Amino acid sequence: MHKRLLNTFSTTIFSVFVMLFITACSDDDEASVAQILGSSNVVLPTAGSEAAAFTINTSGGNGGTAAGGTGGAAMPVSIDLINPIDGRLEILDNGLADASFTLSTLTADFGSNVLTISADTTITVEASKPAVDTAYMVNGDKKLYVATDSTTFPDTAEIVTGLDVETGATLTLALNIGGTDAELQFSNDVRNSGVITTAEGAGTSIGDLNLWMHNYLGTGNVTTAGNSSTKPDAGTITLKTDDTLINSGIIDASGFDDAAAGGGNGGDGNTVVLNVSGFLENTGQVNASGGDAAGVNSDGGAGANVTLASNYGHLHNEGDVLSSGGDGDRLGGSAGAITLKVNVVGELLNAGALDSSGGIGLQNNGGAGNAVILSSSGGGLISSGALTTSGGGSADGFTGGNAGNINISTLWGDFETPPGNMIVSGNLLLQGGAASGASAGTGGTGGTLTLTANDGAADFESTQYKQLLGLWGYSAITLAGGTGATPAAGSNFFATVSPPGAVNVETWANNSMADIVNEVSINTAGASSTAADTGASVRGGAGGDIVIGIDSLILGDDSSLDNSGALTTMSGNNQNSATTRASGDVMLMAPGNVMNSAAIDTSGGNDTSTANANLASSTTPVVKNGAASGNDAGSIEFLSSTGSITNTGALASNGGSAEVVGGDAGFISMSAMMVDNSANVSANGGASTVLPLTESKGGAADVIIFRAKTQGGLVNTGTLTNENGAGTIVSTNNGDRQRMIDGF
Repeated sequence: MHKRLLNTFSTTIFSVFVMLFITACSDDDEASVAQILGSSNVVLPTAGSEAAAFTINTSGGNGGTAAGGTGGAAMPVSIDLINPIDGRLEILDNGLADASFTLSTLTADFGSNVLTISADTTITVEASKPAVDTAYMVNGDKKLYVATDSTTFPDTAEIVTGLDVETGATLTLALNIGGTDAELQFSNDVRNSGVITTAEGAGTSIGDLNLWMHNYLGTGNVTTAGNSSTKPDAGTITLKTDDTLINSGIIDASGFDDAAAGGGNGGDGNTVVLNVSGFLENTGQVNASGGDAAGVNSDGGAGANVTLASNYGHLHNEGDVLSSGGDGDRLGGSAGAITLKVNVVGELLNAGALDSSGGIGLQNNGGAGNAVILSSSGGGLISSGALTTSGGGSADGFTGGNAGNINISTLWGDFETPPGNMIVSGNLLLQGGAASGASAGTGGTGGTLTLTANDGAADFESTQYKQLLGLWGYSAITLAGGTGATPAAGSNFFATVSPPGAVNVETWANNSMADIVNEVSINTAGASSTAADTGASVRGGAGGDIVIGIDSLILGDDSSLDNSGALTTMSGNNQNSATTRASGDVMLMAPGNVMNSAAIDTSGGNDTSTANANLASSTTPVVKNGAASGNDAGSIEFLSSTGSITNTGALASNGGSAEVVGGDAGFISMSAMMVDNSANVSANGGASTVLPLTESKGGAADVIIFRAKTQGGLVNTGTLTNENGAGTIVSTNNGDRQRMIDGF
């Protein structure tokens, strides 16, 4: 039998009292993200007219077509707007998030003892006082000095307070901490218009760089990148400020690309951390990727983690951030994670492409992707750059890399500062690496996508407010299983508006939580087998569920749901399989009106085997491998507690057909104060296509129920069909079970 979707949403409505809004908005937030509090007539931001250009994909990678080839499983998408008042969750096929900004200008303050680098300079570690006016470091000491005629070594009066590297100059720092790090602290500012780098470390790596200053102002580059086959691995880069970091230069801690035919492995990237107490603005590339390797049996280098973090100010990024694994002649390199985060209070804008994908393994396994995390506290979040965490592809017969996850969130900040709006555009690609080919390769699993707006609202129940969670400009959302001789399952999609986990309902009052609008097609289908039909038993992948709903506790809430995107949860096709996979369920739910104008298909996959076709005319038929069975359909359920349901989209929940046993249909239900359906609706059992096999059995139909609580509120002008599938054995279910309940 088909599975039925568990209703995880509360339908209990509580009495509540009038609440007061509070207003809190920083000047920074006003510039780009509407921080909307307090006024019920404030209009939320609206998308522009740009046509759909982006996709979201958490699908598994394709596997090989030979026996043992396995597709990768898709992973879920969860979009949740928590505890808003008069807000909106929208997934649109138009619009473009605007995360652009102009770099701030700041005059450097170098303090009383500035060191200016106007030509290429190497500063070394000294054991005794060098010549006058020579810059020097001391082993184990994090200060930079410029020698005077003092006999004291080192002399605190010689400490450099600020650093200015001029255009065209390269500053190379020796390793003053443990023989591995160049680490310096400045009481004032560092301005870099040239290049800052480190000396080579021991072994295969470049030295690490750690600078701590008041402000960092960079138009030049900072590099610890691997530079040769003997020093392929990068050093770390840490830039930490007591206040502000403004950068437009390249920050490079990537591994060396070894392109030589007889070369070694690609170099490993190393960690990059930009950590500021104030605000952070970056338009330059930040690179911690692993290096590629072209030599025979060489491996791609590993990418490393990149973190851009601010505490008490905004984080604005337009630069591409790269932590991907390198491609290898043998193994692909694994990626590092990318994190952009406002820790305490401030908005986050990202217009840069963030790439933490795994490297390709040309003769072996692909590298794993890693996570991308965007998080703002006490401010809005807008991202328009492509986010990619996909696994690397593998050679035929090997394993594709698993994708990394993407987590985007807006949190409550310190001082009970609420978050602003979350608006996202750009491709979100979390696909498992492919292992396609004629051998028994395995596709990588997809990554999980999570968007959570207004997280932590349970701690501040008295300050609910208007908020937008928007995904703008998308043409398709795909959570499909990877193909292969053994195909994989699709995964679940959730778009929900929900109260916090614990809520005092007496703080709520005669308001609506948030409307939901979806205009984008969503596909959670399981994959079908790509193996040749030999009579062997192969099941298709199960379909994932789609849940779009509003879980409201507010008395009189009229929040509505409007879906115009096609929804598909079909299971994949079987081959001569006696056991089946279920398709996913679909639920659309709101306290107010529920409107659907798109096709929804939860039908079961067919069994495409023809292994039993010759048995139709046999006098002594014997079914191969037990039975060829179609898959069961998933259910379709629309629910409104106080509003109406209007449906103009075709609904199909039909069982899959097969030579021997047809799949069962899923139930279709609409329940509201008023129901108006003008579309074709079908819940038919799947047919058995080879007759007159004695084992032939048609799939069972299921019920179609339309329930209107208001007398006279039920209107149906669509064609409804729910008939049992054809078969020698007739289903015990009654065909044509249709229930029209007008007033209950």
